[in-house]
Amino acid sequence: MEITKNITKNNIITGKFILLSLVLFLFYNCTIPTHTSVKHHKNLAYLYNDSEAYLHPKYQVYNFTNDSSIVYFKIPTEDLLVRDLGDKYDKYAVVELNYRLYESLSIASLIDSATITQKIIIDKSNKNNLYSFKIKTPYLIKSYLRIQIKDLYSERKRQDYIEIDKMSSVNRQNFLILSKSDKTPLFGNQILVGSYYLVESELQKNNRLYVETQAIIKTIPNLPFSTQRTSSVKFKSDSTYLLKNGILKTEQANLLFLTFDTTKIKGVALYAYDSTENYLHTPRQMIEPLSYLLSPKEYQLLLQDSNPKFALDKFWLKMGENTRHAKEMIKVYYHRVSVSNKYFSSYRLGWRTDRGMVYVIYGEPTVIYKSETLERWIYGNEESGQSILFDFKKEKNPFTDNDFELLREEEYQKTWFQAIDSWRNGRIYSIAK
Repeated sequence: MEITKNITKNNIITGKFILLSLVLFLFYNCTIPTHTSVKHHKNLAYLYNDSEAYLHPKYQVYNFTNDSSIVYFKIPTEDLLVRDLGDKYDKYAVVELNYRLYESLSIASLIDSATITQKIIIDKSNKNNLYSFKIKTPYLIKSYLRIQIKDLYSERKRQDYIEIDKMSSVNRQNFLILSKSDKTPLFGNQILVGSYYLVESELQKNNRLYVETQAIIKTIPNLPFSTQRTSSVKFKSDSTYLLKNGILKTEQANLLFLTFDTTKIKGVALYAYDSTENYLHTPRQMIEPLSYLLSPKEYQLLLQDSNPKFALDKFWLKMGENTRHAKEMIKVYYHRVSVSNKYFSSYRLGWRTDRGMVYVIYGEPTVIYKSETLERWIYGNEESGQSILFDFKKEKNPFTDNDFELLREEEYQKTWFQAIDSWRNGRIYSIAK
């Protein structure tokens, strides 16, 4: 029985594991102290919960000049309530977008704000309509953008938070990467092997741009109770070439860095994969995230099996005990992997990061609090004293601003093995709210 047949198409919510290079921040909070109460902060758990969100907009910031930026956005039309009002457009939806740009998280110093009403034309040839707006963004500072988008017909809305970086000369927001075929902007940091892209940087247009390549990082994090930190990136390029006429193409799956100075370890990370739809499109790729559930020996045996499809089916059927339950476990586990790839990818895939490791095994946090330097995840009822708390500290990384490291504690050992045992005994692990 082919349990995993077409699983990436039918049972996994696609995670485009877009490296957004956008860090979401709460404008009215300052910092979250590691060992003190944070009850007054707003719960942002919905940010990493695609299954419960009604709207799924994507944003990409492009720093166009020293004092302005363009925010591109798109939203799946299936998220919206559509009406046919009998005018020249057959069907359309209307969204209201309100943004407020702040200079600081600790002081509500407003830089720019506006409310935009946008008609979303329902075009069958393009499910994700692309729009943009321009904002004032001061030079040489980091500012914080709060965006609320609302479907005016359904009254559904969502709020997101974006850090805008005008301090660093080399960051993802200083590049506009376009598909050469249709000139649409790339949202995030994943490109498709064999496709052509145009790379523009208005702020650095007179400088020569180089591309350095490296094999995709395959390591996984140390466990939450380990005394060792997850090792930071050690970049050593396999090849370097000058980007000619701003045209980028890669012939194989690898990790690329765009840089203006090859003598410095500083650049923008891009992923080149065989499929931008879903990293989990082969049995071997679906085996890799199981490394959290298996011993090293078990993992190697499964990975090296001559028939990985059969081995993968056998593994899940053994844990699930029957086909129906095995399919449910597959759906949940790989959905968590996809969500991790979408939100936590940095210079490595999202499920291979500290936040991805915790998300895949424990699931969606009950509560998330955020500041400039920390994310705090809480599982369970924080009032009961039985909750589990994980703190992730933002790391300085020369290639990405989406690198967070778990503050490891020995006390995580018990709950970690409880979670692993639950999975291996056929129970999807989650903590009641």
